[in-house]
Amino acid sequence: MQNYNRLVAKNKKKSNKKKYIFTFIFLFTGVVGASYWINRTFNVATIGVNNTAFLHTSYKKKAITNLTKKTVQNRKLSSAGAILNLNVEKLVLDNGLTVLLYEDHTTPTLLTYIQWVKVGSRYEPKGQTGYAHFFEHLLFKGTKNISSEELEITTSILGGRNNAFTNYDSTVYYMDLSSAQLEWAVRFEAERMEKLILFDPAKRAQAEALINSERGAVTDEKLRGESSIGALMFQSLLKVVYKGSGYGHSIIGSMKDINKSTVEDFQAFYTKYYSPNNIVVAIGGDFNSAQAKKWIKQYYGHIPKNKINSPSFVEPQLVKNTNIFFKDIQKEKQLNNNKYKLKTVLQSQFVMSYPGVFISHNDKPALDLLMSILSGGPAARLDKTIDVQKNLVSSIYAGNYPLDKAGILYFGANILPKSSVKEVLSIIEKEIKNLQVNGVSEEELTISKNRLQMEEVEGLKTVHNKTMGLITAEVLEGNYQHFFTQLDKYNLVTVKDIQKVAKKYLQLSKRVLVQALTSDERVANHKDGQL
Repeated sequence: MQNYNRLVAKNKKKSNKKKYIFTFIFLFTGVVGASYWINRTFNVATIGVNNTAFLHTSYKKKAITNLTKKTVQNRKLSSAGAILNLNVEKLVLDNGLTVLLYEDHTTPTLLTYIQWVKVGSRYEPKGQTGYAHFFEHLLFKGTKNISSEELEITTSILGGRNNAFTNYDSTVYYMDLSSAQLEWAVRFEAERMEKLILFDPAKRAQAEALINSERGAVTDEKLRGESSIGALMFQSLLKVVYKGSGYGHSIIGSMKDINKSTVEDFQAFYTKYYSPNNIVVAIGGDFNSAQAKKWIKQYYGHIPKNKINSPSFVEPQLVKNTNIFFKDIQKEKQLNNNKYKLKTVLQSQFVMSYPGVFISHNDKPALDLLMSILSGGPAARLDKTIDVQKNLVSSIYAGNYPLDKAGILYFGANILPKSSVKEVLSIIEKEIKNLQVNGVSEEELTISKNRLQMEEVEGLKTVHNKTMGLITAEVLEGNYQHFFTQLDKYNLVTVKDIQKVAKKYLQLSKRVLVQALTSDERVANHKDGQL
Protein backbone atom coordinates (compact mmCIF):
# COMPACT_ATOMS: atom_id res chain seq x y z
CA MET A 1 0.00 0.00 0.00
CA GLN A 2 3.05 2.17 0.54
CA ASN A 3 3.70 2.26 -3.19
CA TYR A 4 0.19 3.06 -4.08
CA ASN A 5 0.25 5.85 -1.62
CA ARG A 6 3.46 7.28 -3.05
CA LEU A 7 2.18 6.97 -6.57
CA VAL A 8 -0.73 8.72 -5.50
CA ALA A 9 0.89 11.71 -3.17
CA LYS A 10 2.63 13.41 -5.97
CA ASN A 11 -0.33 14.07 -8.13
CA LYS A 12 -1.68 17.17 -6.43
CA LYS A 13 -3.61 19.72 -8.37
CA LYS A 14 -6.50 21.70 -7.28
CA SER A 15 -6.97 24.73 -9.57
CA ASN A 16 -4.48 26.83 -11.37
CA LYS A 17 -2.47 26.94 -8.17
CA LYS A 18 -2.17 23.17 -7.89
CA LYS A 19 1.21 21.71 -8.56
CA TYR A 20 1.26 19.41 -11.53
CA ILE A 21 2.40 16.06 -10.37
CA PHE A 22 2.40 13.61 -13.17
CA THR A 23 3.61 11.02 -10.79
CA PHE A 24 3.25 8.21 -13.03
CA ILE A 25 5.16 9.77 -15.71
CA PHE A 26 8.07 11.16 -13.82
CA LEU A 27 8.80 7.84 -12.31
CA PHE A 28 10.05 6.67 -15.61
CA THR A 29 11.85 9.81 -16.61
CA GLY A 30 15.03 9.21 -14.73
CA VAL A 31 13.94 11.43 -11.95
CA VAL A 32 12.06 8.36 -10.95
CA GLY A 33 9.57 9.71 -8.57
CA ALA A 34 7.38 7.39 -6.72
CA SER A 35 3.71 7.71 -6.90
CA TYR A 36 1.36 7.53 -4.00
CA TRP A 37 -1.26 5.40 -6.03
CA ILE A 38 -1.96 4.60 -3.83
CA ASN A 39 -0.14 1.87 -2.43
CA ARG A 40 1.56 1.61 0.69
CA THR A 41 3.45 -0.84 -1.19
CA PHE A 42 1.10 -1.11 -3.23
CA ASN A 43 3.62 1.21 -4.55
CA VAL A 44 1.80 2.38 -7.35
CA ALA A 45 0.11 5.00 -9.10
CA THR A 46 -1.19 7.35 -10.45
CA ILE A 47 -1.43 10.69 -12.99
CA GLY A 48 -1.00 9.61 -11.54
CA VAL A 49 -1.42 11.83 -9.32
CA ASN A 50 -0.74 12.09 -5.83
CA ASN A 51 0.91 9.69 -3.64
CA THR A 52 -0.07 6.62 -5.31
CA ALA A 53 1.41 3.53 -6.68
CA PHE A 54 4.82 2.69 -7.24
CA LEU A 55 7.29 0.66 -5.46
CA HIS A 56 10.00 2.57 -7.08
CA THR A 57 12.99 3.85 -5.36
CA SER A 58 14.62 7.11 -6.29
CA TYR A 59 18.33 6.46 -6.16
CA LYS A 60 20.83 8.84 -4.62
CA LYS A 61 24.45 7.79 -4.45
CA LYS A 62 25.72 7.07 -1.00
CA ALA A 63 28.51 5.00 0.47
CA ILE A 64 27.83 1.32 0.88
CA THR A 65 28.27 0.41 4.49
CA ASN A 66 29.49 -2.97 5.59
CA LEU A 67 26.56 -5.21 6.35
CA THR A 68 27.02 -7.32 9.44
CA LYS A 69 25.01 -10.42 10.21
CA LYS A 70 23.22 -8.41 12.86
CA THR A 71 22.31 -5.77 10.32
CA VAL A 72 20.77 -8.19 7.85
CA GLN A 73 19.13 -10.44 10.37
CA ASN A 74 15.42 -10.52 9.64
CA ARG A 75 13.66 -8.40 12.21
CA LYS A 76 10.56 -10.60 11.97
CA LEU A 77 8.41 -7.54 12.40
CA SER A 78 4.94 -8.34 13.56
CA SER A 79 1.94 -7.32 11.52
CA ALA A 80 1.19 -3.65 11.07
CA GLY A 81 -2.02 -4.25 12.97
CA ALA A 82 -0.14 -5.41 16.04
CA ILE A 83 2.36 -2.55 15.79
CA LEU A 84 -0.26 0.16 15.32
CA ASN A 85 -3.15 -1.33 17.27
CA LEU A 86 -5.58 0.83 15.33
CA ASN A 87 -9.12 1.40 16.52
CA VAL A 88 -11.16 1.16 13.30
CA GLU A 89 -14.92 1.01 12.83
CA LYS A 90 -16.67 0.42 9.51
CA LEU A 91 -20.07 1.84 8.68
CA VAL A 92 -22.22 1.35 5.56
CA LEU A 93 -25.21 3.65 5.05
CA ASP A 94 -28.44 2.54 3.39
CA ASN A 95 -27.46 4.46 0.25
CA GLY A 96 -24.25 2.43 -0.07
CA LEU A 97 -21.74 4.96 1.29
CA THR A 98 -18.90 3.13 3.07
CA VAL A 99 -17.23 4.92 5.97
CA LEU A 100 -14.11 4.01 7.96
CA LEU A 101 -13.70 5.69 11.34
CA TYR A 102 -10.23 5.50 12.88
CA GLU A 103 -9.84 7.19 16.23
CA ASP A 104 -6.29 8.18 17.12
CA HIS A 105 -5.87 10.58 20.03
CA THR A 106 -2.05 10.60 19.98
CA THR A 107 -2.12 13.90 18.05
CA PRO A 108 -4.75 16.02 19.82
CA THR A 109 -7.06 18.25 17.76
CA LEU A 110 -5.83 16.90 14.40
CA LEU A 111 -7.66 14.73 11.86
CA THR A 112 -7.61 13.57 8.25
CA TYR A 113 -10.72 13.35 6.07
CA ILE A 114 -10.54 11.36 2.82
CA GLN A 115 -13.25 10.93 0.19
CA TRP A 116 -12.36 8.27 -2.40
CA VAL A 117 -14.38 8.13 -5.61
CA LYS A 118 -14.09 4.86 -7.53
CA VAL A 119 -13.54 6.37 -10.95
CA GLY A 120 -10.25 6.98 -12.73
CA SER A 121 -9.09 7.39 -16.29
CA ARG A 122 -9.52 3.70 -17.16
CA TYR A 123 -13.30 4.14 -16.86
CA GLU A 124 -13.39 6.76 -19.61
CA PRO A 125 -14.83 5.71 -22.99
CA LYS A 126 -13.43 6.89 -26.29
CA GLY A 127 -14.26 10.55 -26.79
CA GLN A 128 -14.37 11.31 -23.06
CA THR A 129 -10.76 10.86 -22.00
CA GLY A 130 -9.55 13.12 -19.21
CA TYR A 131 -12.93 13.50 -17.50
CA ALA A 132 -11.89 11.96 -14.17
CA HIS A 133 -8.87 14.23 -13.86
CA PHE A 134 -10.84 17.26 -15.05
CA PHE A 135 -13.35 16.66 -12.27
CA GLU A 136 -10.56 16.77 -9.76
CA HIS A 137 -10.19 20.41 -10.77
CA LEU A 138 -13.92 21.14 -10.94
CA LEU A 139 -14.72 19.92 -7.43
CA PHE A 140 -12.65 22.72 -5.93
CA LYS A 141 -14.95 25.35 -7.44
CA GLY A 142 -17.35 25.21 -4.51
CA THR A 143 -20.89 24.07 -3.79
CA LYS A 144 -24.17 25.95 -3.60
CA ASN A 145 -23.55 26.74 0.08
CA ILE A 146 -19.74 26.66 0.43
CA SER A 147 -17.57 28.68 -1.93
CA SER A 148 -14.07 27.76 -3.09
CA GLU A 149 -12.80 30.71 -1.03
CA GLU A 150 -14.43 29.34 2.12
CA LEU A 151 -12.84 25.95 1.44
CA GLU A 152 -9.40 27.52 1.26
CA ILE A 153 -9.83 29.73 4.29
CA THR A 154 -11.44 27.10 6.51
CA THR A 155 -8.80 24.43 5.88
CA SER A 156 -5.81 26.76 6.04
CA ILE A 157 -6.75 29.13 8.86
CA LEU A 158 -5.65 26.61 11.50
CA GLY A 159 -2.73 25.29 9.47
CA GLY A 160 -4.59 22.58 7.59
CA ARG A 161 -4.61 21.66 3.90
CA ASN A 162 -6.89 20.22 1.24
CA ASN A 163 -5.92 18.54 -1.98
CA ALA A 164 -6.66 15.70 -4.38
CA PHE A 165 -5.14 13.25 -6.83
CA THR A 166 -6.32 11.28 -9.83
CA ASN A 167 -4.96 8.01 -11.15
CA TYR A 168 -6.05 5.26 -13.49
CA ASP A 169 -8.50 3.71 -11.02
CA SER A 170 -9.59 6.45 -8.61
CA THR A 171 -10.08 10.12 -7.79
CA VAL A 172 -9.31 10.95 -4.18
CA TYR A 173 -9.96 14.14 -2.18
CA TYR A 174 -8.44 14.72 1.24
CA MET A 175 -8.20 17.31 4.00
CA ASP A 176 -5.95 17.58 7.03
CA LEU A 177 -7.54 19.95 9.52
CA SER A 178 -8.54 20.64 13.11
CA SER A 179 -10.89 18.26 14.89
CA ALA A 180 -13.09 21.28 15.62
CA GLN A 181 -13.77 21.52 11.87
CA LEU A 182 -15.07 17.96 11.43
CA GLU A 183 -18.74 18.83 11.05
CA TRP A 184 -17.87 21.47 8.47
CA ALA A 185 -15.74 18.90 6.57
CA VAL A 186 -18.54 16.31 6.56
CA ARG A 187 -21.02 18.90 5.31
CA PHE A 188 -18.70 20.18 2.59
CA GLU A 189 -17.73 16.75 1.25
CA ALA A 190 -21.36 15.63 1.23
CA GLU A 191 -22.33 18.78 -0.66
CA ARG A 192 -19.63 18.12 -3.26
CA MET A 193 -21.55 14.97 -4.14
CA GLU A 194 -24.87 16.64 -4.95
CA LYS A 195 -24.68 20.45 -4.87
CA LEU A 196 -21.71 21.34 -7.05
CA ILE A 197 -22.09 24.97 -8.09
CA LEU A 198 -21.23 24.15 -11.69
CA PHE A 199 -24.51 22.34 -12.20
CA ASP A 200 -26.82 24.95 -10.69
CA PRO A 201 -29.16 25.88 -13.58
CA ALA A 202 -29.36 29.44 -12.27
CA LYS A 203 -25.61 29.84 -12.66
CA ARG A 204 -25.07 28.42 -16.13
CA ALA A 205 -22.98 31.37 -17.36
CA GLN A 206 -20.74 31.17 -14.29
CA ALA A 207 -20.37 27.42 -14.82
CA GLU A 208 -19.29 27.91 -18.44
CA ALA A 209 -16.69 30.45 -17.37
CA LEU A 210 -15.28 28.21 -14.64
CA ILE A 211 -15.10 25.21 -16.96
CA ASN A 212 -13.33 27.23 -19.65
CA SER A 213 -10.86 28.48 -17.06
CA GLU A 214 -10.04 24.92 -16.04
CA ARG A 215 -9.68 23.88 -19.67
CA GLY A 216 -6.85 26.37 -19.86
CA ALA A 217 -5.30 25.11 -16.63
CA VAL A 218 -5.41 21.48 -17.79
CA THR A 219 -4.00 22.42 -21.20
CA ASP A 220 -1.05 24.05 -19.46
CA GLU A 221 -0.64 20.99 -17.26
CA LYS A 222 -0.61 18.70 -20.27
CA LEU A 223 1.93 20.82 -22.13
CA ARG A 224 4.24 20.84 -19.13
CA GLY A 225 3.98 17.08 -18.91
CA GLU A 226 4.76 16.63 -22.58
CA SER A 227 7.79 18.90 -22.34
CA SER A 228 9.61 15.96 -20.78
CA ILE A 229 11.21 13.35 -23.01
CA GLY A 230 10.70 10.82 -20.24
CA ALA A 231 6.99 11.60 -20.04
CA LEU A 232 6.50 10.98 -23.75
CA MET A 233 8.52 7.77 -23.53
CA PHE A 234 6.47 6.49 -20.62
CA GLN A 235 3.13 7.27 -22.24
CA SER A 236 4.25 5.50 -25.41
CA LEU A 237 5.22 2.49 -23.29
CA LEU A 238 1.79 2.30 -21.65
CA LYS A 239 0.02 2.80 -24.96
CA VAL A 240 1.62 -0.44 -26.17
CA VAL A 241 1.52 -2.41 -22.90
CA TYR A 242 -2.12 -1.62 -22.17
CA LYS A 243 -3.45 -1.57 -25.71
CA GLY A 244 -7.14 -2.37 -25.79
CA SER A 245 -7.75 -1.47 -22.12
CA GLY A 246 -8.60 1.77 -20.37
CA TYR A 247 -5.05 1.99 -19.03
CA GLY A 248 -3.70 2.79 -22.49
CA HIS A 249 -4.50 6.51 -22.61
CA SER A 250 -3.01 9.14 -20.34
CA ILE A 251 -4.71 10.14 -17.10
CA ILE A 252 -4.83 13.75 -18.19
CA GLY A 253 -6.57 12.65 -21.38
CA SER A 254 -7.09 14.36 -24.68
CA MET A 255 -7.64 18.12 -24.79
CA LYS A 256 -9.71 17.55 -27.91
CA ASP A 257 -12.14 15.52 -25.81
CA ILE A 258 -12.14 18.04 -22.95
CA ASN A 259 -12.55 21.07 -25.21
CA LYS A 260 -15.52 19.69 -27.14
CA SER A 261 -17.41 18.61 -24.00
CA THR A 262 -20.44 20.51 -22.74
CA VAL A 263 -21.76 21.25 -19.26
CA GLU A 264 -24.31 18.48 -19.84
CA ASP A 265 -21.55 15.97 -20.67
CA PHE A 266 -19.75 16.76 -17.44
CA GLN A 267 -22.97 16.66 -15.43
CA ALA A 268 -23.78 13.18 -16.77
CA PHE A 269 -20.33 11.95 -15.68
CA TYR A 270 -20.78 13.59 -12.27
CA THR A 271 -24.23 12.08 -11.74
CA LYS A 272 -23.05 8.63 -12.74
CA TYR A 273 -19.92 8.30 -10.63
CA TYR A 274 -20.23 10.79 -7.78
CA SER A 275 -22.81 8.66 -6.03
CA PRO A 276 -22.66 7.44 -2.40
CA ASN A 277 -22.58 3.79 -3.45
CA ASN A 278 -19.43 4.53 -5.47
CA ILE A 279 -17.60 6.37 -2.68
CA VAL A 280 -15.63 5.42 0.43
CA VAL A 281 -14.96 7.95 3.20
CA ALA A 282 -12.25 7.57 5.84
CA ILE A 283 -11.83 9.79 8.90
CA GLY A 284 -8.77 9.38 11.09
CA GLY A 285 -7.47 11.27 14.11
CA ASP A 286 -8.67 12.96 17.27
CA PHE A 287 -12.48 12.87 17.09
CA ASN A 288 -15.47 11.10 18.61
CA SER A 289 -16.80 8.29 16.40
CA ALA A 290 -20.31 8.43 17.84
CA GLN A 291 -20.62 12.12 17.00
CA ALA A 292 -19.01 11.64 13.59
CA LYS A 293 -21.57 8.95 12.70
CA LYS A 294 -24.43 11.32 13.53
CA TRP A 295 -23.00 14.00 11.20
CA ILE A 296 -22.35 11.47 8.45
CA LYS A 297 -25.92 10.22 8.56
CA GLN A 298 -27.23 13.79 8.73
CA TYR A 299 -25.32 15.14 5.73
CA TYR A 300 -24.88 12.03 3.56
CA GLY A 301 -27.84 9.86 4.48
CA HIS A 302 -30.47 11.53 2.25
CA ILE A 303 -28.35 11.43 -0.92
CA PRO A 304 -29.82 8.82 -3.29
CA LYS A 305 -27.62 6.15 -4.79
CA ASN A 306 -27.35 5.67 -8.54
CA LYS A 307 -26.83 2.68 -10.77
CA ILE A 308 -23.16 2.89 -11.68
CA ASN A 309 -22.78 0.54 -14.68
CA SER A 310 -19.01 0.96 -14.86
CA PRO A 311 -17.50 -0.36 -18.09
CA SER A 312 -16.12 -3.87 -17.87
CA PHE A 313 -12.34 -4.08 -17.79
CA VAL A 314 -10.83 -5.31 -21.04
CA GLU A 315 -7.63 -7.29 -20.59
CA PRO A 316 -4.71 -5.68 -22.45
CA GLN A 317 -3.62 -7.37 -25.65
CA LEU A 318 -0.45 -9.30 -24.84
CA VAL A 319 2.45 -7.89 -26.85
CA LYS A 320 5.63 -9.63 -27.91
CA ASN A 321 9.10 -8.14 -27.61
CA THR A 322 8.64 -4.54 -28.80
CA ASN A 323 11.27 -1.87 -29.36
CA ILE A 324 10.24 1.79 -29.70
CA PHE A 325 12.57 4.70 -30.50
CA PHE A 326 11.94 8.23 -29.33
CA LYS A 327 12.62 9.58 -32.81
CA ASP A 328 9.55 7.66 -34.01
CA ILE A 329 7.47 9.01 -31.12
CA GLN A 330 8.48 12.52 -32.17
CA LYS A 331 7.46 11.84 -35.77
CA GLU A 332 4.06 10.68 -34.57
CA LYS A 333 3.62 13.79 -32.45
CA GLN A 334 4.71 15.98 -35.33
CA LEU A 335 2.03 14.47 -37.56
CA ASN A 336 -0.67 14.91 -34.93
CA ASN A 337 0.27 18.45 -33.93
CA ASN A 338 2.17 20.75 -36.26
CA LYS A 339 2.96 23.07 -33.35
CA TYR A 340 4.92 20.34 -31.61
CA LYS A 341 8.59 21.24 -31.21
CA LEU A 342 11.08 18.45 -31.81
CA LYS A 343 13.27 17.77 -28.81
CA THR A 344 16.99 17.11 -28.83
CA VAL A 345 18.12 14.11 -26.79
CA LEU A 346 21.10 15.28 -24.74
CA GLN A 347 21.45 12.12 -22.66
CA SER A 348 20.49 8.64 -23.81
CA GLN A 349 17.87 6.97 -21.66
CA PHE A 350 15.43 4.10 -21.73
CA VAL A 351 12.41 2.72 -19.92
CA MET A 352 11.18 -0.84 -20.34
CA SER A 353 8.52 -3.06 -18.85
CA TYR A 354 7.39 -6.64 -18.43
CA PRO A 355 3.81 -7.73 -17.71
CA GLY A 356 3.13 -7.69 -13.96
CA VAL A 357 0.14 -8.31 -11.71
CA PHE A 358 -2.80 -6.42 -10.25
CA ILE A 359 -2.54 -5.00 -6.77
CA SER A 360 -4.19 -7.78 -4.77
CA HIS A 361 -2.49 -10.64 -6.65
CA ASN A 362 -0.77 -13.29 -4.53
CA ASP A 363 2.53 -12.77 -6.38
CA LYS A 364 2.70 -9.06 -5.57
CA PRO A 365 4.79 -9.34 -2.34
CA ALA A 366 7.37 -11.56 -4.09
CA LEU A 367 7.53 -9.18 -7.05
CA ASP A 368 8.02 -6.20 -4.72
CA LEU A 369 10.97 -8.01 -3.16
CA LEU A 370 12.36 -9.19 -6.50
CA MET A 371 12.50 -5.68 -7.92
CA SER A 372 13.98 -4.35 -4.70
CA ILE A 373 16.74 -6.94 -4.90
CA LEU A 374 17.49 -5.88 -8.47
CA SER A 375 17.41 -2.13 -7.83
CA GLY A 376 16.66 -0.79 -4.40
CA GLY A 377 19.76 1.18 -3.48
CA PRO A 378 23.54 1.08 -3.91
CA ALA A 379 23.76 -2.48 -2.54
CA ALA A 380 21.13 -3.85 -4.96
CA ARG A 381 22.37 -5.93 -7.88
CA LEU A 382 21.89 -3.52 -10.78
CA ASP A 383 22.78 -0.38 -8.85
CA LYS A 384 25.95 -1.94 -7.51
CA THR A 385 27.11 -3.30 -10.86
CA ILE A 386 26.00 -0.65 -13.34
CA ASP A 387 26.25 2.50 -11.25
CA VAL A 388 28.63 2.00 -8.37
CA GLN A 389 31.19 -0.37 -9.89
CA LYS A 390 31.12 0.59 -13.57
CA ASN A 391 29.74 4.13 -13.34
CA LEU A 392 27.73 3.77 -16.55
CA VAL A 393 24.59 5.70 -15.58
CA SER A 394 23.57 8.87 -13.78
CA SER A 395 20.51 7.07 -12.46
CA ILE A 396 19.00 3.62 -12.60
CA TYR A 397 15.73 2.37 -11.19
CA ALA A 398 13.33 -0.56 -11.19
CA GLY A 399 10.09 -1.43 -9.47
CA ASN A 400 6.76 -3.15 -9.33
CA TYR A 401 3.80 -1.03 -10.46
CA PRO A 402 0.50 -2.80 -9.77
CA LEU A 403 -2.84 -1.22 -10.58
CA ASP A 404 -6.35 -2.36 -9.70
CA LYS A 405 -6.73 -4.63 -12.74
CA ALA A 406 -3.24 -5.00 -14.23
CA GLY A 407 0.38 -4.12 -13.63
CA ILE A 408 3.92 -3.91 -14.96
CA LEU A 409 7.46 -4.46 -13.76
CA TYR A 410 9.64 -1.61 -14.96
CA PHE A 411 13.30 -0.70 -15.40
CA GLY A 412 14.89 2.54 -16.54
CA ALA A 413 18.16 4.44 -16.64
CA ASN A 414 19.82 7.64 -17.81
CA ILE A 415 23.06 6.77 -19.57
CA LEU A 416 26.42 8.52 -19.14
CA PRO A 417 28.40 9.41 -22.33
CA LYS A 418 31.01 6.73 -21.64
CA SER A 419 28.34 4.05 -21.96
CA SER A 420 25.33 3.20 -24.13
CA VAL A 421 21.81 1.89 -23.79
CA LYS A 422 22.97 -1.29 -25.47
CA GLU A 423 25.69 -1.91 -22.87
CA VAL A 424 23.43 -1.24 -19.88
CA LEU A 425 20.63 -3.41 -21.27
CA SER A 426 23.08 -6.24 -21.81
CA ILE A 427 24.12 -6.16 -18.15
CA ILE A 428 20.49 -6.08 -17.00
CA GLU A 429 19.61 -9.06 -19.19
CA LYS A 430 22.57 -11.04 -17.84
CA GLU A 431 21.65 -10.23 -14.24
CA ILE A 432 18.03 -11.26 -14.79
CA LYS A 433 19.19 -14.52 -16.36
CA ASN A 434 21.59 -15.15 -13.52
CA LEU A 435 18.81 -14.62 -10.99
CA GLN A 436 16.45 -16.92 -12.89
CA VAL A 437 19.05 -19.71 -13.04
CA ASN A 438 20.80 -19.33 -9.69
CA GLY A 439 18.20 -17.56 -7.57
CA VAL A 440 19.02 -15.21 -4.70
CA SER A 441 20.65 -15.77 -1.34
CA GLU A 442 18.86 -15.75 1.99
CA GLU A 443 20.92 -12.71 2.93
CA GLU A 444 19.78 -10.74 -0.14
CA LEU A 445 16.17 -11.59 0.55
CA THR A 446 16.47 -10.64 4.20
CA ILE A 447 18.00 -7.27 3.32
CA SER A 448 15.19 -6.62 0.87
CA LYS A 449 12.52 -7.62 3.39
CA ASN A 450 14.03 -5.37 6.03
CA ARG A 451 14.23 -2.45 3.60
CA LEU A 452 10.62 -2.71 2.46
CA GLN A 453 9.31 -3.34 5.96
CA MET A 454 11.21 -0.36 7.34
CA GLU A 455 9.86 1.84 4.53
CA GLU A 456 6.40 0.52 5.30
CA VAL A 457 6.60 1.37 8.98
CA GLU A 458 8.42 4.66 8.37
CA GLY A 459 5.58 5.80 6.13
CA LEU A 460 2.99 5.20 8.83
CA LYS A 461 4.13 7.75 11.36
CA THR A 462 1.32 10.19 10.63
CA VAL A 463 -2.44 9.95 11.03
CA HIS A 464 -2.78 11.02 7.40
CA ASN A 465 -0.73 8.10 6.08
CA LYS A 466 -2.42 5.55 8.31
CA THR A 467 -5.86 6.78 7.26
CA MET A 468 -4.81 6.71 3.60
CA GLY A 469 -3.46 3.19 4.07
CA LEU A 470 -6.72 1.96 5.56
CA ILE A 471 -8.92 3.41 2.82
CA THR A 472 -6.54 2.17 0.11
CA ALA A 473 -6.80 -1.39 1.43
CA GLU A 474 -10.58 -1.10 1.69
CA VAL A 475 -10.96 0.02 -1.93
CA LEU A 476 -8.21 -1.85 -3.73
CA GLU A 477 -8.08 -5.06 -1.72
CA GLY A 478 -11.68 -5.24 -0.64
CA ASN A 479 -11.17 -4.91 3.11
CA TYR A 480 -9.30 -2.38 5.26
CA GLN A 481 -7.95 -5.24 7.40
CA HIS A 482 -5.51 -6.12 4.60
CA PHE A 483 -3.69 -2.99 5.74
CA PHE A 484 -2.54 -4.97 8.77
CA THR A 485 -1.04 -7.93 6.91
CA GLN A 486 1.41 -6.32 4.47
CA LEU A 487 4.50 -6.92 6.61
CA ASP A 488 3.53 -10.52 7.24
CA LYS A 489 3.10 -11.11 3.51
CA TYR A 490 6.71 -10.08 2.96
CA ASN A 491 7.93 -12.39 5.74
CA LEU A 492 6.26 -15.39 4.05
CA VAL A 493 8.19 -14.96 0.77
CA THR A 494 11.04 -17.47 0.26
CA VAL A 495 14.09 -17.51 -2.01
CA LYS A 496 12.29 -20.10 -4.14
CA ASP A 497 9.39 -17.69 -4.55
CA ILE A 498 11.76 -14.99 -5.82
CA GLN A 499 13.30 -17.31 -8.40
CA LYS A 500 9.86 -18.53 -9.44
CA VAL A 501 8.41 -15.08 -10.13
CA ALA A 502 11.62 -14.00 -11.89
CA LYS A 503 11.23 -16.88 -14.34
CA LYS A 504 7.50 -16.34 -14.73
CA TYR A 505 7.36 -12.58 -15.30
CA LEU A 506 10.78 -11.37 -16.54
CA GLN A 507 10.56 -12.98 -19.97
CA LEU A 508 12.45 -11.20 -22.73
CA SER A 509 9.80 -12.22 -25.28
CA LYS A 510 7.27 -10.00 -23.47
CA ARG A 511 9.46 -6.96 -22.94
CA VAL A 512 8.49 -3.51 -24.21
CA LEU A 513 11.47 -1.16 -24.57
CA VAL A 514 11.44 2.58 -25.30
CA GLN A 515 14.76 4.28 -26.07
CA ALA A 516 15.79 7.89 -26.48
CA LEU A 517 19.27 8.01 -28.01
CA THR A 518 21.69 10.86 -28.54
CA SER A 519 22.73 11.53 -32.10
CA ASP A 520 26.15 9.99 -31.40
CA GLU A 521 24.65 6.76 -30.09
CA ARG A 522 22.21 6.63 -32.99
CA VAL A 523 25.10 6.91 -35.43
CA ALA A 524 26.99 4.16 -33.60
CA ASN A 525 23.94 1.91 -33.64
CA HIS A 526 23.35 2.62 -37.30
CA LYS A 527 26.85 1.43 -38.06
CA ASP A 528 26.10 -1.72 -36.08
CA GLY A 529 22.94 -2.22 -38.09
CA GLN A 530 20.58 -1.58 -35.14
CA LEU A 531 18.85 1.49 -36.59
